[in-house]
Amino acid sequence: MRSTEQINLIKQTQSNPWQIENFLSTAEVENLKDYFFSKQSLLDQKSRKLGHLGLIGPEANHKGGADAIQFVLDRLQEQVGKFEVRNATFFLATQPHRIHNDDAKHLPRTFKAFTMPLWVESGNCENAKLIMFEQFYYGGPTKFLGGDSDELRNKDRGVRYDNKISYNLYNYDTVEGINDKGIDPDIKTKYLSHIPPNHIKGLSIHKMFDWKIGSVVGFDSLRLHCASNFKKAGISKKLGLAVFTTYKN
Repeated sequence: MRSTEQINLIKQTQSNPWQIENFLSTAEVENLKDYFFSKQSLLDQKSRKLGHLGLIGPEANHKGGADAIQFVLDRLQEQVGKFEVRNATFFLATQPHRIHNDDAKHLPRTFKAFTMPLWVESGNCENAKLIMFEQFYYGGPTKFLGGDSDELRNKDRGVRYDNKISYNLYNYDTVEGINDKGIDPDIKTKYLSHIPPNHIKGLSIHKMFDWKIGSVVGFDSLRLHCASNFKKAGISKKLGLAVFTTYKN
């Protein structure tokens, strides 16, 4: 766990999440999408299964990735200031990601994460959402499975993350911002049907962003977030570019 001093330093740069539409032009989106699909033959079986094409950091799995997105990084720094990139990857999601944060096990001074929607297969892209919760977690890269029984903890109920790089949290006592506001039942039904009710007990939604192609969503890496159940909206796959950063003085 981070020290109080480390947590306070991270909090100094926290802010509300935001979205910029048309951050990428149509041509830039097409070029990035083509780049991802052109590199599939280079990936090993695990990377293809996960749908990840690593560009920078520990998940980088081919050469030239950093150059391919340098214009994106330059543009992001114009928005938020200087940062160090600790990880950048394309991700092709075939199942909606569950509640997690975007930390690293070495507990860096995390800064912003950025998600850029690039493509969907079937369905209306704006029916998919990126959901930001009001809560934060400072104890490392984690997926949030509050209240799961011992039996459920041993079952695969959808998207899971590599336990070598993340933890499972079943008790939310150390999650900051737990409250009893609850979440609107209509939102649960429409967007969170892939999340068991016990996983969202004590959580509250800050904002939901449309999966709008060419936009960028910026948010604090340690804020809890998840995808909506885009499968329920008729979308079979979605492709995005994710960039995770640390603070740079």
